Amino acid sequence: MTADPPPCDPLWLDVELDDTTPDDPRLRDLRGQGLTAVQLHTITDIPLATDHLTERNPMISTEQWATIRGLVTWLDTHNGRGDEEVALRILKLTEEAGEVAQAWIGFKGQNPRKRNGYTRPLPADVADELCDVIVTAAVALGSVVDDPEAHFNAKLAKIAARSQAAT
Repeated sequence: MTADPPPCDPLWLDVELDDTTPDDPRLRDLRGQGLTAVQLHTITDIPLATDHLTERNPMISTEQWATIRGLVTWLDTHNGRGDEEVALRILKLTEEAGEVAQAWIGFKGQNPRKRNGYTRPLPADVADELCDVIVTAAVALGSVVDDPEAHFNAKLAKIAARSQAAT
């Protein structure tokens, strides 16, 4: 006995509501991730400071993704990309997140082992550590999927849809 195919979201088939071309790889990936047309239109109607869900102004630009792919290639060349190496790239996130926590504690003056408790005088130190987390996560992502940019954009769209559903 075969399972019935999942129902098609009729809005993806409505030309008036689906003003995108079917060959748009971003939308194919969104559909593949289970995002419905209703969710897509909800997300695209969210007033944002930037339109981070489109190719015109993505959260991480195409040029930045090229840099990430270059970092992945560099690591692959030097370390290979076996299961152990990929696991280490993922574990590196924990290390970087710990550095964010350390920077925040130092910025707020909560390190009793240091004079006055302060070890990080600038919020930029915390921001730098957060950037390290983002880059490390993007490199790890690029190590486990073939198209990290499309996967990230699809996941971001799903998260944005959930935030709208919660309001």
